[in-house]
Amino acid sequence: MKIRNGFVSNSSSSSFLVAFKTQPTSVEHLREMLFGELVHIAQYGDPISTQEAAEVVWRDMQRQERPPTRDEIEDNMGTKAYSQVYEENDGWRVRSKKTREEQELQHAEDTRRCSVLAEQMADEFLQQAEGGRIYAFSYSDNDGNLESTLEHYGIFDKLPHVTISNH
Repeated sequence: MKIRNGFVSNSSSSSFLVAFKTQPTSVEHLREMLFGELVHIAQYGDPISTQEAAEVVWRDMQRQERPPTRDEIEDNMGTKAYSQVYEENDGWRVRSKKTREEQELQHAEDTRRCSVLAEQMADEFLQQAEGGRIYAFSYSDNDGNLESTLEHYGIFDKLPHVTISNH
């Protein structure tokens, strides 16, 4: 399991694990699955066409030779689990008031809790995805309006999915 201990920046990226219970057969079919009758979507910048968004997702799907493994899914869930455990501990404010020994014990307990939580999250997602094909995507608002919209709009909301914030 991976635990992110990185830095904070103004840009962000998000990873998505998405289960397609029905395999799209074309860009147009994918566009209908993701957006229905919507022609344009916008999050923060100018609107983008749902056709353009579907073309990017389709391209990303075509590049994936295999679905993510159970271990890869669990690793992705580790970042999500870490965020949850971190919030439960009120961030670093609580930890900074502890002795070094208490901090090390807390870190060991947090790591154990993250591992258990990541495994549970992976189990839940795999249960939701049962019978479907899982794809992994990553989009960043650092890559312009199109990718920013793909990251933040909720393009996978109609499908079983998990969003992992890499902020």
